Amino acid sequence: MYNDILKKLEDELRCGRLQDSSYSVIITVTHSVFYKLTMNHPNVQEKVGDIMGGKDLELPEVMFYRRGLEEGEAERKALAEQVEQLQKEIEELKKKQLVND
Repeated sequence: MYNDILKKLEDELRCGRLQDSSYSVIITVTHSVFYKLTMNHPNVQEKVGDIMGGKDLELPEVMFYRRGLEEGEAERKALAEQVEQLQKEIEELKKKQLVND
């Protein structure tokens, strides 16, 4: 059941029907609820912890970080292209000015 919930959330996230931040909140709150419900059942709590632990809980933050890196890199490339284009235009203008002088 718990794995089904996680799978559905991940599917919604991949399809774009769920935002990263909402996914993170749902995962965190769900983990907290399951933890409280299983406090007196160590075996169940351990299994839920195994399912939710580590990678699943870090996933939204990692996604935010990677998305930020990708967006930053895309912006850097776009700006580098603009700078290169402006440098070419400046060189062309310099050449034209030398010819006209």
